[in-house]
Amino acid sequence: MKNFIQLFLSLRIKNLFFLSLIQLLILNYLNTWTDYFWPSLFFIISTFFSAAAGNLINDIFDFKIDQIN
Repeated sequence: MKNFIQLFLSLRIKNLFFLSLIQLLILNYLNTWTDYFWPSLFFIISTFFSAAAGNLINDIFDFKIDQIN
């Protein structure tokens, strides 16, 4: 259970939701959200998971550096 919590925290979930919110606001401002609903939704989901994977990869490769700091 402890490992799952550490994994969840390493995703930086607040940053990921903020990223998705900004994308939604930009799409709403451009009035393309209603015209291209499915492509926009897939774009937001794909960037969400790409950023989550990037956060995990960063935590894995920077483990020794993070221990020093």
